[in-house]
Amino acid sequence: MRLHPTVLSAVLMLAASCGGRERPSGATDASVPPTDAGRDSGTVPGEDGGGTPDAATADGGGSTADAGGSTEDGGVSTDDAGADAGCTPADRDDDGYDAVACGGDDCDDDDPLVHPGALDGPDRTVEIIDSIPGYEGQEIAAAPDDAGDLHVAYHWSNTGRTDEGLRYLRLTPSDVVADREEAHRSTDPLRSRIGRDAAIAVDSSRVPHVSFVDQRNTGAYTFFTGSREGGTWSFESPAGGTQGTALALAPDGSKHIAVAGVTYLTDAGGSFTNEPVATGRNPRIAYDPSGTVHVVYAATDGVRHAIRGTGGWTDGSIEDFTVSPPPIPGVTLTMDGAGTLHVAYGTGSELVYARRPAGGTWARETVTTTAYVPDSITVLADGRVGIAFIEYVSGAGYTMRFAFSSASGWHVVDDTTACGCYDVEMVERGGRMSIVYSAGGNLALGTFVIPDGVDDDCDGTPW
Repeated sequence: MRLHPTVLSAVLMLAASCGGRERPSGATDASVPPTDAGRDSGTVPGEDGGGTPDAATADGGGSTADAGGSTEDGGVSTDDAGADAGCTPADRDDDGYDAVACGGDDCDDDDPLVHPGALDGPDRTVEIIDSIPGYEGQEIAAAPDDAGDLHVAYHWSNTGRTDEGLRYLRLTPSDVVADREEAHRSTDPLRSRIGRDAAIAVDSSRVPHVSFVDQRNTGAYTFFTGSREGGTWSFESPAGGTQGTALALAPDGSKHIAVAGVTYLTDAGGSFTNEPVATGRNPRIAYDPSGTVHVVYAATDGVRHAIRGTGGWTDGSIEDFTVSPPPIPGVTLTMDGAGTLHVAYGTGSELVYARRPAGGTWARETVTTTAYVPDSITVLADGRVGIAFIEYVSGAGYTMRFAFSSASGWHVVDDTTACGCYDVEMVERGGRMSIVYSAGGNLALGTFVIPDGVDDDCDGTPW
Protein backbone atom coordinates (compact mmCIF):
# COMPACT_ATOMS: atom_id res chain seq x y z
CA MET A 1 0.00 0.00 0.00
CA ARG A 2 1.50 3.35 -0.94
CA LEU A 3 0.46 6.82 0.25
CA HIS A 4 2.00 10.19 0.99
CA PRO A 5 2.05 12.43 4.06
CA THR A 6 -0.29 14.99 2.48
CA VAL A 7 -3.18 12.57 2.50
CA LEU A 8 -3.54 12.27 6.24
CA SER A 9 -4.30 15.87 7.08
CA ALA A 10 -6.59 16.28 4.09
CA VAL A 11 -8.48 13.09 4.78
CA LEU A 12 -8.80 13.96 8.46
CA MET A 13 -10.29 17.31 7.47
CA LEU A 14 -12.68 15.47 5.19
CA ALA A 15 -13.63 13.11 7.98
CA ALA A 16 -14.23 15.99 10.36
CA SER A 17 -16.55 17.68 7.90
CA CYS A 18 -18.72 14.70 7.03
CA GLY A 19 -18.10 11.67 9.20
CA GLY A 20 -20.04 10.08 11.99
CA ARG A 21 -23.44 11.67 11.53
CA GLU A 22 -26.71 9.90 12.13
CA ARG A 23 -29.49 9.97 9.60
CA PRO A 24 -33.10 10.84 10.38
CA SER A 25 -35.28 7.83 10.98
CA GLY A 26 -36.51 7.94 7.40
CA ALA A 27 -33.05 7.50 5.86
CA THR A 28 -32.57 4.50 3.61
CA ASP A 29 -30.44 1.64 4.87
CA ALA A 30 -27.06 1.34 3.17
CA SER A 31 -27.88 -2.21 2.04
CA VAL A 32 -30.60 -0.96 -0.30
CA PRO A 33 -29.33 -0.29 -3.86
CA PRO A 34 -29.51 3.35 -4.91
CA THR A 35 -32.31 2.68 -7.39
CA ASP A 36 -34.53 1.44 -4.57
CA ALA A 37 -33.87 4.33 -2.21
CA GLY A 38 -37.11 6.12 -1.38
CA ARG A 39 -35.23 9.34 -0.75
CA ASP A 40 -34.43 9.56 -4.46
CA SER A 41 -37.87 8.83 -5.92
CA GLY A 42 -38.33 12.48 -6.84
CA THR A 43 -40.64 13.10 -3.87
CA VAL A 44 -39.35 15.58 -1.34
CA PRO A 45 -40.11 15.21 2.39
CA GLY A 46 -43.50 16.66 3.23
CA GLU A 47 -44.99 15.87 -0.18
CA ASP A 48 -47.27 13.17 -1.48
CA GLY A 49 -46.72 11.41 -4.77
CA GLY A 50 -48.09 14.37 -6.68
CA GLY A 51 -45.82 16.87 -5.01
CA THR A 52 -48.67 18.63 -3.14
CA PRO A 53 -47.83 19.74 0.41
CA ASP A 54 -49.71 17.31 2.69
CA ALA A 55 -49.04 19.00 6.00
CA ALA A 56 -49.38 22.65 5.13
CA THR A 57 -52.55 23.31 7.11
CA ALA A 58 -52.91 23.49 10.86
CA ASP A 59 -55.93 21.20 10.88
CA GLY A 60 -54.03 18.37 9.12
CA GLY A 61 -56.49 18.30 6.28
CA GLY A 62 -53.87 17.78 3.61
CA SER A 63 -54.29 20.10 0.62
CA THR A 64 -55.51 23.58 1.43
CA ALA A 65 -57.11 23.93 -1.95
CA ASP A 66 -60.90 23.63 -2.05
CA ALA A 67 -62.89 22.64 -5.12
CA GLY A 68 -62.72 26.15 -6.48
CA GLY A 69 -59.12 26.76 -5.51
CA SER A 70 -59.90 30.19 -3.96
CA THR A 71 -62.26 31.97 -1.52
CA GLU A 72 -64.90 34.46 -2.59
CA ASP A 73 -65.26 36.56 0.56
CA GLY A 74 -61.71 37.40 1.62
CA GLY A 75 -60.13 37.38 -1.79
CA VAL A 76 -57.21 35.30 -0.43
CA SER A 77 -56.30 32.06 -2.16
CA THR A 78 -56.36 29.10 0.23
CA ASP A 79 -53.43 27.66 -1.77
CA ASP A 80 -51.31 30.70 -0.91
CA ALA A 81 -52.36 30.64 2.72
CA GLY A 82 -51.40 26.99 3.07
CA ALA A 83 -48.05 27.53 1.41
CA ASP A 84 -47.29 30.42 3.74
CA ALA A 85 -48.16 28.32 6.79
CA GLY A 86 -45.91 25.44 5.69
CA CYS A 87 -43.04 27.70 4.71
CA THR A 88 -42.67 29.67 7.91
CA PRO A 89 -39.79 29.36 8.06
CA ALA A 90 -38.90 28.25 4.52
CA ASP A 91 -35.55 26.96 5.78
CA ARG A 92 -36.62 24.73 8.67
CA ASP A 93 -33.21 23.09 9.19
CA ASP A 94 -31.39 26.45 9.08
CA ASP A 95 -28.76 25.28 6.56
CA GLY A 96 -29.10 28.34 4.32
CA TYR A 97 -31.26 26.66 1.69
CA ASP A 98 -35.05 26.92 1.39
CA ALA A 99 -37.16 23.80 0.95
CA VAL A 100 -38.20 22.71 -2.53
CA ALA A 101 -41.85 22.99 -1.45
CA CYS A 102 -41.21 26.63 -0.62
CA GLY A 103 -39.59 27.51 -3.92
CA GLY A 104 -36.06 26.68 -2.84
CA ASP A 105 -33.70 23.82 -3.79
CA ASP A 106 -33.23 21.94 -0.47
CA CYS A 107 -34.58 18.44 -1.10
CA ASP A 108 -34.67 17.57 2.63
CA ASP A 109 -35.30 20.60 4.79
CA ASP A 110 -35.31 18.47 7.95
CA ASP A 111 -31.61 17.54 7.60
CA PRO A 112 -29.09 20.42 7.75
CA LEU A 113 -26.45 18.19 6.12
CA VAL A 114 -28.55 17.76 2.98
CA HIS A 115 -28.57 20.71 0.55
CA PRO A 116 -27.09 21.69 -2.82
CA GLY A 117 -23.32 21.63 -2.66
CA ALA A 118 -23.12 19.15 0.24
CA LEU A 119 -20.53 16.38 0.07
CA ASP A 120 -22.28 13.41 -1.50
CA GLY A 121 -20.40 10.19 -0.87
CA PRO A 122 -18.86 8.30 2.00
CA ASP A 123 -19.23 9.46 5.58
CA ARG A 124 -15.68 8.57 6.55
CA THR A 125 -13.78 8.26 9.78
CA VAL A 126 -10.01 7.85 9.89
CA GLU A 127 -7.76 6.54 12.63
CA ILE A 128 -4.06 5.69 12.88
CA ILE A 129 -3.52 2.03 13.75
CA ASP A 130 0.29 1.88 13.64
CA SER A 131 3.34 4.02 13.05
CA ILE A 132 5.68 3.15 10.19
CA PRO A 133 8.45 5.72 10.60
CA GLY A 134 11.03 4.30 8.24
CA TYR A 135 8.94 3.06 5.36
CA GLU A 136 5.48 3.84 4.15
CA GLY A 137 4.02 0.35 4.34
CA GLN A 138 3.68 -0.30 0.64
CA GLU A 139 3.14 -4.03 1.16
CA ILE A 140 -0.23 -4.30 2.93
CA ALA A 141 -2.75 -7.14 2.87
CA ALA A 142 -6.04 -7.39 4.77
CA ALA A 143 -8.71 -10.07 5.24
CA PRO A 144 -11.79 -10.30 7.49
CA ASP A 145 -12.83 -13.34 9.48
CA ASP A 146 -16.31 -14.71 10.14
CA ALA A 147 -16.56 -12.82 13.45
CA GLY A 148 -15.95 -9.41 11.83
CA ASP A 149 -12.32 -8.98 12.87
CA LEU A 150 -9.96 -7.57 10.25
CA HIS A 151 -6.50 -9.15 9.99
CA VAL A 152 -3.73 -7.05 8.45
CA ALA A 153 -0.17 -7.96 7.40
CA TYR A 154 2.25 -5.25 6.31
CA HIS A 155 5.89 -4.30 5.93
CA TRP A 156 7.35 -2.20 8.74
CA SER A 157 10.71 -0.58 9.41
CA ASN A 158 12.19 1.96 11.77
CA THR A 159 13.88 5.19 10.71
CA GLY A 160 17.04 4.29 8.85
CA ARG A 161 15.66 0.82 8.22
CA THR A 162 18.06 -0.87 10.65
CA ASP A 163 15.13 -2.94 11.89
CA GLU A 164 12.40 -4.14 9.58
CA GLY A 165 10.06 -7.02 9.06
CA LEU A 166 6.49 -8.18 8.55
CA ARG A 167 3.99 -6.91 11.07
CA TYR A 168 0.56 -8.25 11.88
CA LEU A 169 -2.39 -6.72 13.68
CA ARG A 170 -6.01 -7.57 14.24
CA LEU A 171 -8.85 -5.07 14.42
CA THR A 172 -11.96 -6.02 16.37
CA PRO A 173 -15.43 -5.26 14.93
CA SER A 174 -15.35 -1.98 16.88
CA ASP A 175 -11.92 -1.20 15.31
CA VAL A 176 -9.92 -1.70 18.50
CA VAL A 177 -6.34 -2.69 17.65
CA ALA A 178 -5.44 -6.12 19.03
CA ASP A 179 -2.49 -8.50 18.61
CA ARG A 180 -0.23 -5.92 16.99
CA GLU A 181 3.14 -7.63 16.74
CA GLU A 182 6.19 -8.20 14.60
CA ALA A 183 5.51 -11.54 12.96
CA HIS A 184 8.78 -11.86 11.04
CA ARG A 185 12.03 -9.94 10.98
CA SER A 186 15.47 -10.31 9.47
CA THR A 187 18.90 -9.12 10.53
CA ASP A 188 20.50 -10.18 7.25
CA PRO A 189 23.04 -7.41 6.50
CA LEU A 190 22.25 -7.80 2.80
CA ARG A 191 18.52 -7.39 3.27
CA SER A 192 16.81 -4.93 0.97
CA ARG A 193 13.15 -5.26 1.91
CA ILE A 194 11.65 -7.70 4.41
CA GLY A 195 8.06 -8.87 4.25
CA ARG A 196 7.21 -7.53 0.81
CA ASP A 197 4.35 -8.72 -1.43
CA ALA A 198 2.37 -9.83 1.61
CA ALA A 199 -0.83 -11.84 1.20
CA ILE A 200 -3.14 -12.94 4.02
CA ALA A 201 -6.10 -15.28 4.44
CA VAL A 202 -8.02 -16.40 7.54
CA ASP A 203 -9.38 -19.90 8.08
CA SER A 204 -12.66 -20.96 9.69
CA SER A 205 -10.94 -21.15 13.10
CA ARG A 206 -9.94 -17.49 12.67
CA VAL A 207 -6.26 -18.39 12.33
CA PRO A 208 -4.40 -16.02 9.97
CA HIS A 209 -2.04 -17.37 7.31
CA VAL A 210 0.40 -15.29 5.28
CA SER A 211 2.79 -15.50 2.36
CA PHE A 212 5.52 -12.96 1.53
CA VAL A 213 9.11 -12.60 0.36
CA ASP A 214 12.34 -11.19 1.73
CA GLN A 215 14.46 -9.37 -0.79
CA ARG A 216 18.24 -9.03 -0.61
CA ASN A 217 20.15 -6.18 -2.20
CA THR A 218 21.68 -8.75 -4.56
CA GLY A 219 18.24 -9.13 -6.17
CA ALA A 220 17.61 -12.58 -4.67
CA TYR A 221 14.26 -13.41 -3.06
CA THR A 222 13.37 -15.83 -0.28
CA PHE A 223 9.75 -16.94 -0.20
CA PHE A 224 7.97 -17.58 3.10
CA THR A 225 4.58 -18.78 4.20
CA GLY A 226 3.41 -18.99 7.79
CA SER A 227 0.51 -19.32 10.20
CA ARG A 228 -0.34 -17.96 13.64
CA GLU A 229 -1.46 -21.09 15.48
CA GLY A 230 -2.16 -20.62 19.17
CA GLY A 231 -0.97 -17.02 19.03
CA THR A 232 2.53 -17.96 17.83
CA TRP A 233 3.87 -17.52 14.32
CA SER A 234 5.73 -20.29 12.50
CA PHE A 235 7.17 -20.09 8.99
CA GLU A 236 8.60 -22.26 6.27
CA SER A 237 10.27 -21.51 2.95
CA PRO A 238 9.05 -24.01 0.33
CA ALA A 239 10.83 -24.33 -3.00
CA GLY A 240 9.41 -22.62 -6.06
CA GLY A 241 8.32 -19.43 -4.37
CA THR A 242 9.29 -15.97 -5.50
CA GLN A 243 7.86 -12.44 -5.47
CA GLY A 244 4.29 -11.40 -6.23
CA THR A 245 2.53 -13.76 -3.84
CA ALA A 246 -1.20 -14.50 -3.62
CA LEU A 247 -2.85 -16.85 -1.12
CA ALA A 248 -6.14 -18.77 -0.86
CA LEU A 249 -7.29 -21.36 1.66
CA ALA A 250 -9.34 -24.48 1.02
CA PRO A 251 -12.08 -25.50 3.50
CA ASP A 252 -9.71 -28.13 4.90
CA GLY A 253 -7.17 -25.40 5.70
CA SER A 254 -4.68 -26.30 2.97
CA LYS A 255 -2.81 -23.41 1.37
CA HIS A 256 -2.94 -22.56 -2.32
CA ILE A 257 -0.40 -19.96 -3.41
CA ALA A 258 0.43 -18.29 -6.72
CA VAL A 259 3.67 -16.41 -7.29
CA ALA A 260 5.05 -14.43 -10.20
CA GLY A 261 6.27 -16.52 -13.03
CA VAL A 262 3.49 -17.89 -12.78
CA THR A 263 3.98 -20.82 -10.35
CA TYR A 264 1.44 -22.59 -8.14
CA LEU A 265 2.33 -24.02 -4.70
CA THR A 266 0.16 -26.06 -2.36
CA ASP A 267 0.46 -28.16 0.79
CA ALA A 268 -2.78 -30.02 0.08
CA GLY A 269 -0.85 -33.29 0.06
CA GLY A 270 0.72 -32.64 3.45
CA SER A 271 3.92 -30.98 2.24
CA PHE A 272 4.47 -28.26 -0.31
CA THR A 273 4.74 -29.03 -4.00
CA ASN A 274 4.97 -26.60 -6.90
CA GLU A 275 4.10 -26.63 -10.57
CA PRO A 276 4.38 -24.12 -13.42
CA VAL A 277 1.18 -22.44 -14.60
CA ALA A 278 2.08 -19.90 -17.28
CA THR A 279 4.36 -16.98 -18.06
CA GLY A 280 3.17 -13.79 -16.44
CA ARG A 281 3.09 -11.59 -13.37
CA ASN A 282 0.75 -10.09 -10.76
CA PRO A 283 -1.06 -13.41 -10.13
CA ARG A 284 -4.21 -13.67 -8.00
CA ILE A 285 -5.70 -16.96 -6.82
CA ALA A 286 -9.09 -18.37 -5.74
CA TYR A 287 -10.29 -21.78 -4.58
CA ASP A 288 -13.92 -22.35 -5.58
CA PRO A 289 -16.63 -24.42 -3.81
CA SER A 290 -16.07 -27.36 -6.18
CA GLY A 291 -12.40 -27.58 -5.21
CA THR A 292 -11.08 -26.00 -8.41
CA VAL A 293 -8.13 -23.58 -8.27
CA HIS A 294 -8.25 -20.43 -10.41
CA VAL A 295 -5.33 -18.12 -11.16
CA VAL A 296 -5.78 -14.75 -12.87
CA TYR A 297 -2.63 -12.98 -14.02
CA ALA A 298 -1.16 -10.34 -16.30
CA ALA A 299 0.43 -11.69 -19.47
CA THR A 300 2.51 -9.77 -21.97
CA ASP A 301 -0.50 -9.33 -24.23
CA GLY A 302 -3.49 -9.18 -21.87
CA VAL A 303 -5.18 -10.57 -18.79
CA ARG A 304 -5.58 -14.34 -18.55
CA HIS A 305 -7.35 -16.97 -16.47
CA ALA A 306 -5.85 -20.39 -15.71
CA ILE A 307 -7.87 -23.29 -14.25
CA ARG A 308 -6.37 -26.32 -12.56
CA GLY A 309 -8.12 -29.53 -13.53
CA THR A 310 -7.35 -33.23 -13.14
CA GLY A 311 -5.26 -33.16 -16.30
CA GLY A 312 -3.31 -30.01 -15.44
CA TRP A 313 -3.79 -26.34 -16.19
CA THR A 314 -5.95 -24.88 -18.95
CA ASP A 315 -5.47 -21.26 -19.88
CA GLY A 316 -7.82 -18.76 -21.49
CA SER A 317 -8.08 -15.05 -22.17
CA ILE A 318 -10.12 -12.50 -20.23
CA GLU A 319 -8.98 -9.68 -22.52
CA ASP A 320 -6.30 -9.45 -25.20
CA PHE A 321 -4.49 -6.16 -25.65
CA THR A 322 -3.84 -4.95 -29.18
CA VAL A 323 -1.91 -1.77 -28.38
CA SER A 324 1.85 -1.72 -28.72
CA PRO A 325 3.59 -1.88 -26.39
CA PRO A 326 0.89 -3.59 -24.30
CA PRO A 327 0.39 -2.36 -20.73
CA ILE A 328 1.31 -4.49 -17.74
CA PRO A 329 -1.99 -4.31 -15.86
CA GLY A 330 -2.54 -4.47 -12.17
CA VAL A 331 -4.96 -7.32 -11.45
CA THR A 332 -7.16 -8.01 -8.45
CA LEU A 333 -9.52 -10.94 -7.86
CA THR A 334 -12.22 -12.07 -5.47
CA MET A 335 -14.79 -14.86 -5.47
CA ASP A 336 -18.29 -14.83 -3.98
CA GLY A 337 -20.03 -17.69 -2.19
CA ALA A 338 -21.54 -19.02 -5.41
CA GLY A 339 -18.13 -19.42 -7.00
CA THR A 340 -18.47 -16.41 -9.32
CA LEU A 341 -15.11 -14.80 -10.07
CA HIS A 342 -14.86 -11.02 -9.98
CA VAL A 343 -11.79 -9.34 -11.47
CA ALA A 344 -10.67 -5.75 -11.89
CA TYR A 345 -7.68 -4.66 -13.95
CA GLY A 346 -6.24 -1.60 -15.64
CA THR A 347 -5.48 -1.33 -19.33
CA GLY A 348 -3.46 1.85 -19.10
CA SER A 349 -6.42 3.93 -20.27
CA GLU A 350 -9.37 2.50 -18.33
CA LEU A 351 -10.43 0.39 -15.37
CA VAL A 352 -12.21 -2.82 -16.40
CA TYR A 353 -14.44 -5.13 -14.37
CA ALA A 354 -14.86 -8.74 -15.51
CA ARG A 355 -17.22 -11.37 -14.11
CA ARG A 356 -17.39 -15.14 -14.64
CA PRO A 357 -20.15 -17.27 -13.08
CA ALA A 358 -19.14 -20.77 -12.01
CA GLY A 359 -18.68 -22.80 -15.20
CA GLY A 360 -19.60 -19.79 -17.33
CA THR A 361 -17.81 -17.32 -19.57
CA TRP A 362 -16.27 -13.93 -18.91
CA ALA A 363 -18.23 -10.71 -19.37
CA ARG A 364 -16.44 -7.34 -19.24
CA GLU A 365 -17.46 -3.75 -18.72
CA THR A 366 -15.64 -0.44 -18.34
CA VAL A 367 -15.80 1.11 -14.89
CA THR A 368 -14.06 4.39 -15.68
CA THR A 369 -11.79 5.69 -18.41
CA THR A 370 -9.40 7.51 -16.08
CA ALA A 371 -8.15 4.65 -13.90
CA TYR A 372 -4.56 3.78 -13.19
CA VAL A 373 -4.14 0.70 -10.94
CA PRO A 374 -6.84 -1.40 -9.23
CA ASP A 375 -5.79 -2.62 -5.82
CA SER A 376 -8.65 -4.57 -4.28
CA ILE A 377 -12.11 -5.79 -5.18
CA THR A 378 -14.87 -6.97 -2.88
CA VAL A 379 -18.43 -8.26 -3.19
CA LEU A 380 -20.82 -6.54 -0.81
CA ALA A 381 -23.45 -8.39 1.21
CA ASP A 382 -26.18 -7.19 -1.16
CA GLY A 383 -24.32 -8.52 -4.21
CA ARG A 384 -22.91 -5.25 -5.50
CA VAL A 385 -19.20 -4.94 -6.25
CA GLY A 386 -16.73 -2.44 -4.84
CA ILE A 387 -13.30 -1.65 -6.28
CA ALA A 388 -10.53 0.42 -4.72
CA PHE A 389 -8.04 1.79 -7.22
CA ILE A 390 -5.34 4.38 -7.71
CA GLU A 391 -5.35 7.13 -10.29
CA TYR A 392 -2.50 9.39 -11.24
CA VAL A 393 -3.63 12.98 -11.68
CA SER A 394 -1.22 15.37 -13.34
CA GLY A 395 -0.18 18.03 -10.88
CA ALA A 396 -1.79 16.21 -7.94
CA GLY A 397 0.01 12.86 -7.90
CA TYR A 398 -1.54 9.54 -6.92
CA THR A 399 -5.08 9.65 -5.58
CA MET A 400 -7.46 7.05 -4.13
CA ARG A 401 -10.73 6.22 -5.87
CA PHE A 402 -13.58 3.89 -5.02
CA ALA A 403 -16.08 2.51 -7.53
CA PHE A 404 -19.34 0.72 -6.69
CA SER A 405 -21.74 -1.07 -9.00
CA SER A 406 -25.47 -0.47 -9.01
CA ALA A 407 -28.48 -1.16 -11.20
CA SER A 408 -27.80 2.11 -13.02
CA GLY A 409 -24.12 1.43 -13.67
CA TRP A 410 -20.83 2.17 -11.94
CA HIS A 411 -20.45 5.10 -9.57
CA VAL A 412 -17.01 6.45 -8.71
CA VAL A 413 -16.51 8.10 -5.35
CA ASP A 414 -13.92 10.78 -5.92
CA ASP A 415 -11.28 11.32 -3.29
CA THR A 416 -9.10 13.91 -4.96
CA THR A 417 -6.69 14.08 -2.04
CA ALA A 418 -3.14 13.47 -3.29
CA CYS A 419 -1.99 10.45 -1.32
CA GLY A 420 1.17 9.22 -3.02
CA CYS A 421 -0.34 5.75 -2.58
CA TYR A 422 0.13 2.63 -4.63
CA ASP A 423 -2.02 0.11 -2.74
CA VAL A 424 -5.34 0.34 -0.90
CA GLU A 425 -6.97 -2.68 0.73
CA MET A 426 -10.78 -2.51 1.00
CA VAL A 427 -13.18 -5.01 2.60
CA GLU A 428 -16.75 -4.92 3.87
CA ARG A 429 -17.38 -5.57 7.57
CA GLY A 430 -20.78 -5.32 9.20
CA GLY A 431 -22.25 -3.06 6.53
CA ARG A 432 -19.21 -0.75 6.54
CA MET A 433 -16.35 -0.42 4.10
CA SER A 434 -12.91 -0.58 5.70
CA ILE A 435 -9.84 0.66 3.83
CA VAL A 436 -6.30 0.13 5.08
CA TYR A 437 -3.47 2.20 3.64
CA SER A 438 -0.31 4.05 4.66
CA ALA A 439 -0.11 7.79 5.04
CA GLY A 440 2.75 9.96 6.18
CA GLY A 441 4.58 7.20 8.01
CA ASN A 442 1.41 5.83 9.58
CA LEU A 443 -0.80 2.85 8.88
CA ALA A 444 -4.32 4.23 8.60
CA LEU A 445 -7.78 2.71 8.77
CA GLY A 446 -10.57 4.49 6.95
CA THR A 447 -14.18 3.46 7.55
CA PHE A 448 -17.24 4.55 5.62
CA VAL A 449 -20.71 3.44 4.62
CA ILE A 450 -21.47 3.69 0.92
CA PRO A 451 -23.85 4.35 -0.52
CA ASP A 452 -25.88 5.81 2.33
CA GLY A 453 -29.05 5.98 0.22
CA VAL A 454 -29.27 9.72 0.78
CA ASP A 455 -29.10 12.37 -1.93
CA ASP A 456 -26.93 14.74 0.09
CA ASP A 457 -26.40 17.34 -2.62
CA CYS A 458 -29.95 17.19 -4.05
CA ASP A 459 -28.87 16.23 -7.55
CA GLY A 460 -31.33 13.35 -7.82
CA THR A 461 -28.89 10.53 -7.04
CA PRO A 462 -27.37 9.27 -3.77
CA TRP A 463 -23.85 9.46 -5.21
